[in-house]
Amino acid sequence: MIRYLTVRILWLFVVSWVILTTLFFSLNIGMWRFWFSAQPFSLVLQSTWQYYLRYFSQIFQSWHWGTTRFGVDVWSLMAERAGISLRINLITLVIYVVLSVVLGYLAARHHHRFIDRLITVGTLIFSSIPNYLVIWFLIFFFGYQWELLPPQPHGVEGTFWGDILILIIPVT
Repeated sequence: MIRYLTVRILWLFVVSWVILTTLFFSLNIGMWRFWFSAQPFSLVLQSTWQYYLRYFSQIFQSWHWGTTRFGVDVWSLMAERAGISLRINLITLVIYVVLSVVLGYLAARHHHRFIDRLITVGTLIFSSIPNYLVIWFLIFFFGYQWELLPPQPHGVEGTFWGDILILIIPVT
């Protein structure tokens, strides 16, 4: 069991590092190509590599994640906004666990009937659509086109129904 947990934790770090590295290079090279398109790609790659080494050495040596363009420390900004993400994730966890148990019970109770097949097909359809497309659809249509939900949380927070309306799109 200890070996399994150790391997899983190591893979967590490896996968996180690969994702961070891929994002770092793709965003930096993309911005360099946008602003300085006349420069040769080898120069852009070399500059990005040097910036990558300097940036990640600061993270590993002093846990300094950098600053925003306004001079705000990134780590304090992430810590400040972690509460919002935690609230959304906990609400999502509760809703999805309750919904999963209820749908699983209904599907098992009505095995090989219409309700079971409807739940199975609905689950397959909604799990095969990428999340960013669902979010885009909800924000664009329900937020901007039909004005049923607030596409951004500004202006309706502070009231009971306003707080619930804000959470519908992120939780979904």
